Amino acid sequence: MILEVENWLRTYKKPILVAEYGADTIAGLHQSPEFVFTEEYQTTLMREHFKAFDYLRANGSFIGEHIWNFADFMTVQGITRIVGNRKGIFTRERQPKASAHLLRHRFHLLAAETDNYPIPEDLMEIVPVYKRARTTHDEQ
Repeated sequence: MILEVENWLRTYKKPILVAEYGADTIAGLHQSPEFVFTEEYQTTLMREHFKAFDYLRANGSFIGEHIWNFADFMTVQGITRIVGNRKGIFTRERQPKASAHLLRHRFHLLAAETDNYPIPEDLMEIVPVYKRARTTHDEQ
């Protein structure tokens, strides 16, 4: 994705906003390692996009991102859809998938970074804190 965006920048000399990215996901479908249509696959795909977006944003060529799509919705039947379009971060009943929580976390952290927006308390609870493990036996 980075190379593609950089090529667009060289060609059109305009900042880029990616308006559609995402993966079809069946709410509640889980598998490890991640596999298409699982919630893990959708969040992994989003994290990979975030890496590219952050790289491009740091280089001043990227001005925004918008997930496809807010919520699952019905489409005509076909072999490429599983009972409608399932690329939403919410189900058709507006229940959050894992990707909704990931995106909320990302947008709050971006707002904190760019605008000094306070990070909500409930997000602070899930930010991991890593401490160096103490040596419990001879490792030297």
